[in-house]
Amino acid sequence: MVRMETWREILVGPRWAKLPSFIRDECFRRGLDLTIDVEKGWIRESARIEVKGDKANLDGFKSDLYAAMDNYNRKLSGEGT
Repeated sequence: MVRMETWREILVGPRWAKLPSFIRDECFRRGLDLTIDVEKGWIRESARIEVKGDKANLDGFKSDLYAAMDNYNRKLSGEGT
């Protein structure tokens, strides 16, 4: 039996980080259902997301998302060079 789960989050980042595109691509790749509302500002954007799917895929998605965000932040601060 597959255990279904829902995850809701608000993510904020600079527009050039392309966060909504990354989220859409990852959800499509993992077969997750995504509801996303993006508010674009001049410099940054916020994405209110709701992701639904089986627990294993959702856990992998969250892990990959946070790892990508951490990697981006390290490179932005100069630690990743």
